Amino acid sequence: MTGVGHGQSTKRPPLRSKTVIVVAALMAVGCIAIGGIVVMLCRATHKEVSYEDQMRRLILQLGVEETYIGFADALLYRTDRRSDARREVLSRGRQAVPFLIEGLHHENGHVRYECTCLLIAMPTKQGITALFECLWEDKKPVPFPGDLHLALRDMTGHTGGLDLRGFHDPDTSKVREIWGKWWQEHKDRLVETWKGIGLAQDDGTVIHLPRGEKP
Repeated sequence: MTGVGHGQSTKRPPLRSKTVIVVAALMAVGCIAIGGIVVMLCRATHKEVSYEDQMRRLILQLGVEETYIGFADALLYRTDRRSDARREVLSRGRQAVPFLIEGLHHENGHVRYECTCLLIAMPTKQGITALFECLWEDKKPVPFPGDLHLALRDMTGHTGGLDLRGFHDPDTSKVREIWGKWWQEHKDRLVETWKGIGLAQDDGTVIHLPRGEKP
C-alpha cells in the first residue's frame, strides 16, 4: 500500500476552479472599467444648461404651433406650448427683456410677434427703444409695421390718427412718420421707474405711460 509521503503538499485546486476565479476577476475589472466609462460619458454629455440657453429655447418655443394630445382628445381640449412659454418668460421679469429684443429679429414671424406682445406686457425703456429701432431696420427681419404700431400705441397711448381697421398692415412710411415725430419729441424725457416707463416733466414729476395687457 502506498501512502502519502511526508514531503508532499496538500492538493491544489483543480484547473477548472482557477479558470473560474480568473474569469470572475476579469469580469469584475471589466465591469468597473465599463462603469467608469459610462460615468465619464454621462458627465461629458450631461452639461448644465446655461440661463442664456434656457431663455433662447423659451423664445423659440413662442413660435411653436399648437399641438394636440392624441386624436380622441383633440375634440375635447388642446394644449398650446406657446402659452406655457409665455408664462415662463413673464415669470423671468426684466431678465427676459434682452432675449425678447433678440427675438424681434428671429426668422420665424410667430416668434417676432410673440416677443412684441411680451415686451408690451413688460414695458421697459430698453424694450420700447428696441421697438422704435425696428421701424427703421431694413436688413433684418422685424415685426410687421402694423404690429409695431399697435405695440407702441399700447405702450404710449399715442395713435397718431392711424386706424388699422379694414386692412392688415399699414404703409411702412406712414408708421415711420407717426412714430418718428413722437420719438423725437419724447425720447429724451423717457424714464423708467418701478411702475414702468413714463415721461419726465419739467416739474420733476413723471407721467407714466399706459401698461399693456398680458398676452
